[in-house]
Parts: sequence; structure tokens; C-alpha cells
Amino acid sequence: MTEAAFIFMHTSGIRNANTKLHINVSAADPSPTGIVTSMILGRDALSINGNYESTDLNSVLEQIERIKFTFVIPNGNNIDFDVEITNRAYYENNGTNSFFYFLFTPITLPDIENTPYSTYMQKVYQTVEVTFTPYLLDITFGFSEYNATIGNAIENRKSQIRVESDRVEDTVLPSNWEAIISGSAFPATVQDSLYYDTGWTNGRYNGTDIDAGGNAGITPAFTGTPFRGEVFSRDTNNAFICSTARKQVDYVDLLHTSTTPLPTFTTGSIGAVIALNEYPGNFMKVSDTVLYLSTLSVVDSPGTRVIEKNTILLFQNLTDPSIYELMRVSNIDTTISPTQYTVQRGYGDTTAVSYQVGTSNPAYLVSPFDIFLFEQENIKYVRLINSSKILVQGNSTVVDTDDYGNVINSFECQYIEYIVTD
Repeated sequence: MTEAAFIFMHTSGIRNANTKLHINVSAADPSPTGIVTSMILGRDALSINGNYESTDLNSVLEQIERIKFTFVIPNGNNIDFDVEITNRAYYENNGTNSFFYFLFTPITLPDIENTPYSTYMQKVYQTVEVTFTPYLLDITFGFSEYNATIGNAIENRKSQIRVESDRVEDTVLPSNWEAIISGSAFPATVQDSLYYDTGWTNGRYNGTDIDAGGNAGITPAFTGTPFRGEVFSRDTNNAFICSTARKQVDYVDLLHTSTTPLPTFTTGSIGAVIALNEYPGNFMKVSDTVLYLSTLSVVDSPGTRVIEKNTILLFQNLTDPSIYELMRVSNIDTTISPTQYTVQRGYGDTTAVSYQVGTSNPAYLVSPFDIFLFEQENIKYVRLINSSKILVQGNSTVVDTDDYGNVINSFECQYIEYIVTD
């Protein structure tokens, strides 16, 4: 019987596999030899270790590697089956006739067409005791972290495109060179995924870029200028920092990445304005801190993108230039024309400016740079100074940093007269 016909007999209901074991026996040469190529096992057993109630074998049959049982032949030689499973498939068939189909290395049976073998192998049911290896009722364990043998490979995986190069002998060409160029060399025992899987290729060949987001907020490689300063918490009053009442200044060694000799808050024009007369209604406030700014990209310099995610923008009050608002760009949507910027308004404790349709407000880009503190524990390292105020030695300037270490404001002390003690 063909394998397709063997399976069809059970899926169509011609044979019921429930609590049964069926083997596919076919005639072979020379007669009366027979050959067994596969078997079908019902999902439910007649009993398990004497238990006739909980007989579901689904979790066991999903993982077994070997099946062993003995078929009794009265007045003849018993037939011992001990087969290693090579392939399996599960057929869900109306619940009561669900079964597993197993393939194994064919077994030859002599004299299968003569009695008593033909009688008992083809026409008679008998109760047999079946041994499964491994026998694990709880499949959860089999695939859990407590199974020490899970994932063990018996044979190395072979490549589909790469072949072995035999370099055992000390020659210019490998000893199997002829086999290589003819295409008959043995496949190499290497996984092809090592050369295309992202995790493997980045770790072994391509490398991976490290940015500040994955490095505790610190750029992996940077150049900086050393200076000395005193670090305060963000909520410290500027008057106290500049006050002559303090008796001691605790200057420490710091590092900044600005292009100026000493760190200070600076901005640069980006040649852009908010032109609300061109796009009325696009400057939409959706909460107290967030609005959609849809007009900036229209006046950006052609071919350049000066505004990126996390960029801090400065907008001055047209009636009072000393008043300004900072906005931090949290998202950029280029699918909308013009480009839509989602920004956090009133950033860095600045006051939100009121913008009117028909006006144009210059936009400035806050110069991005960071300030680092040298610290020493077991090893010397640098730490980003965020949410702080720093009194800069040399120019008597107090600079503010945000949660991300960006300098967002500066204040110049009028005068400082300290008594420095040892």
C-alpha cells in the first residue's frame, strides 16, 4: 500500500486509529517477503501504565524518537519491532480519530504472505505493550530551560553553497582542488546563516555603530576641551551661585564639546521662519506642551536638513527679543507636505510665545554640545552632566543643561568675589 493510501484510509474514516496502532505492510521481492515502512498511532492509548482514564498521548508522541513493541504470532515466531523515527506528522481528524503518522527505516519481514503470519498480521487485533523513548508526559519540561539536552545536535549542519577546503597538507592549493573546481567537493560543516543573519554578520564582519542612545547618553568617540567649573543641581538659584556670601568655590575638572574656548549658550540662524500667513492653521496646539509645526521645512535651505530629531529650536518674541521660547523636536513626519514637526513647547522652563497668523518669526538652532565630569572609581571614566547648572571658571557664566545633557541656557554673573579656602 502506498503511503498516501495508508493515510487516506484513516483520514476518510475507513479505519479508526483511536487507541490503535496500525502498520503499513506491503509485499516485496522475493515472495513471500513483506516490508514495513510506516505506522499510525492514535492520539489516545487504550491504557497508560494501567490507567484507563488519562490516556492522551499527544505530548508524548510529539517528541518520541524510538518505538518498541512485540507482535505475538501463535504457532509462529513473534515479531519484534524496534524502530527509530525519521519523520512524523499529526492529523487532527474530528477529535475521536486524531492520529500521528510515523516514518522509519523500512523493516523486512520474511514469509509474511503465508500462515500464520498472514492471518495475524492482517486480520487480527491484539493488545500490545508499546514502549516510547523518550517518555515525557509533560512536554513543557522537554522545551524548558531545565532540559539540559534540548537543542543538542547529532550531526553538524552543512552549507548549501560552501565546500570543504582540505588544507591538511602543506601545499599552495588544497589537496581536494580538483573536487572543488569540478563541484564535487564535500559541503562544508558551517551554517549559511552565519553569513546573512544580521546578528552574526554585524558581530563578526560588518560591525555595529554605537551611538549615545545605547551608551548611557555619551557619544562613543568625541573630542573636547577641558575647563574647570562648579556643578549645582538644576533647581539652584542663580543668585546663590553668584552670591558673595558663599565662602568656598569647589571647582572640578570638566570637559565640553563646544567649538568655543569656554562653554556658553549659543544659537545659529537656520535661515528659516514661521510664516503662518502661508499656511494658516498648520500651527496647531494639541496640548499645553505639544504642537505641530508644519511650515519650517518649506524655508529650509535646499538639499539640507538642519533640523533633526532631538534638535532644540529657539524662537524670539517679536515685541521683546529678550523673551524667547525653546522647542525640542520629538518627531519628524516627512510623509506630510510640508514636513510636520512635533515639538515640545516651553522647553527648558521657557515661556511659550504666542504666534499670530500673518507674522514671521525667525527660527534659531541651539548649538548642540555636551559637558562631562571626570569621575574615578575602580577606573577613570566620564559622566554626562545633565539636569544641572555649571559655574564656569574664567567667564563667570552659569550654563544650564537639560535631561539629555544639552546646554539650553546661560546666565552671566555680574561679579563674583569669593574667599577660597583649602
